[in-house]
Amino acid sequence: MPTVTESALAVIRNRTITIYASGSTAGEDHALLESRKKIFATLLNRLAELHINRPPPESFYIGEPYIEDEHKVACIISANFVFPAYIEPVDFWLYGARVMAVQHGHILHVQIHKRISQQLWDDVRLQIPFKEKFLIGYLASYMPAINRRLIDNRHYEGHLLSRTFAMFEAVRVSVSVQGRHLPLSWPISFLPFPPSAALANNVRATYVYEFVDSINAYFTSDFDDCIRRLVTSAENLFEVRGWKTRTSPKTLFRKILRLLGFKSKTSNSFRRILTEYVNDGSLAGEVVTENMEFIYTIRNKIVHAGFRMSTTSGQFCDKAIATLKYMIARHCQDMIISRYVDTLYMQFRMQCSELGEMYNLGVIEKRRKDDGNSETPVIDSAAAFNSFMFQALRFTELDKLSI
Repeated sequence: MPTVTESALAVIRNRTITIYASGSTAGEDHALLESRKKIFATLLNRLAELHINRPPPESFYIGEPYIEDEHKVACIISANFVFPAYIEPVDFWLYGARVMAVQHGHILHVQIHKRISQQLWDDVRLQIPFKEKFLIGYLASYMPAINRRLIDNRHYEGHLLSRTFAMFEAVRVSVSVQGRHLPLSWPISFLPFPPSAALANNVRATYVYEFVDSINAYFTSDFDDCIRRLVTSAENLFEVRGWKTRTSPKTLFRKILRLLGFKSKTSNSFRRILTEYVNDGSLAGEVVTENMEFIYTIRNKIVHAGFRMSTTSGQFCDKAIATLKYMIARHCQDMIISRYVDTLYMQFRMQCSELGEMYNLGVIEKRRKDDGNSETPVIDSAAAFNSFMFQALRFTELDKLSI
């Protein structure tokens, strides 16, 4: 037996279609009339699926209907980039999708062949607000791997103009399902971030410029350059603050080693400066010091040993950027610069979310599973919040393995 709600919807559906048909100017064009009936019936069926009059769920998270939707549909997400160089066709599989990039003149055409939620496709083609952002999230998740091919093209094929792209540089973004093609409202642009804009004219520190450029490298998935610029920023901060390593004491043991012709090993000045000036005994100082020491190690491997960051290094670089932000804010001794770098990081996180990170269904699903296997800490004081924040900032073994 149908429920009262289902019966009511059926009556409304039949009456509305009749009224819609009788008021139509389609005349004797029965094909057009039937097409309109089907469209309106689809809208009403979608309304029924919203479970009207049911109590609200006990919990809800972004993208839940699409993650839990068992019905999938094959789609093609496409985007164009203005590319001044040349690259051979790219074709690889990643995260269960086929990724292709083919150049047509000055345009690099990228396609993601992937199965997505049927409900997501329905919501996008019905133009329900903000739903297309989940498709942008899918595209964004493949950009690091695409950008790695473009970097390889520059380094290994000698194309100097082979550059990487950020998500906001994608144009003519669209989705196709079973021959139906829908353009998406992309790219978007951002107005100046008021807190940053209010302070920017008062800041002329080189280490802040390098910090900003590290964020820009993150947006284009150039994680090697991101790490290099973070260390350069830190070194410039050390220089501005006048931080120098203290000379090691000339102990009797060191004198004997020198007389015997041995050179005593001294610790690296970068690490010693962190230990002497940044690690103040607090949890914040400890975490920032440990993180910066590891970042410096990775930077040296990149510069001197040919190490290359993985395409999965996004979260690591995000933590690295946050680490430097805390170090500058806590130790620059300039209130304007301290506030400025805080606003820059706020702007960075907001823009990351809008550029697809918050709507990446793969990341959301993984995060839900991870949260289900871990206990949520109780934060009932400022000290507990501070502890939670810096413990979360600390590089984990998984973070280190991801690079």
